[in-house]
Amino acid sequence: MTALAAPERLWVVAAGWGIAADLTPPEVVAARRLRRLRRRIAVALSALAVLVVAGYGIAVVQNSTAHAAAAAEHGLTAPLQARQRAYGDVTQTQSRLTLSRTQMATLMAADVDVSSFVTKVNGSLPARMSISTLAVNLLQATVAAPVATGTGGLDTSGRASIGTVLVSGTATTFTDVARYVDALAATPGVANVVPTSAQADTSGVQYSLTFTLTDTLLSKRFDLRAKAATP
Repeated sequence: MTALAAPERLWVVAAGWGIAADLTPPEVVAARRLRRLRRRIAVALSALAVLVVAGYGIAVVQNSTAHAAAAAEHGLTAPLQARQRAYGDVTQTQSRLTLSRTQMATLMAADVDVSSFVTKVNGSLPARMSISTLAVNLLQATVAAPVATGTGGLDTSGRASIGTVLVSGTATTFTDVARYVDALAATPGVANVVPTSAQADTSGVQYSLTFTLTDTLLSKRFDLRAKAATP
């Protein structure tokens, strides 16, 4: 059996055996490298083409699905729009009704139940007194300046004034007039009761007085916000 010498010992065994040289021409080496590079580029381009085709296919499928969904939604929307047009008159009527209510609320913002209030004023009269004149002057604006305090009565409520009242008539004594002033001052919605005159003659005491009405007397029958808050 013949033993092979290690490569590093070839030079020792036989002179010149350790010399090796690559005599491949550079053109051949470059051509081989170019072919390998071309193969890699071709593989990469093929993979890219596959990805592009796959992406295009997915996009086509998604686009088709979206168109189908849009067509289905349009098919549902068209009947609803037709039904909406059928109720157009009802919608317009509701809008006009809402506008009318808003205008009515603005117009009647200073509404006061005058009849009920006059009944309270008459009910506060002492037994031996009568009213010959009762003039109610309501302000057009619903919000006025706070009620000012007067000499005949003090208003501590801080409510806004919505009008004034002038009352005149006949009493038996000055004491009756004083009692009437106190009774009016205790009436809700009344402030600053001021006797303007009180003169005695053969028929009794001729009196006159004024007082202020506060926004407590507003009926708010047409106030949309008040109705909405009512359960």
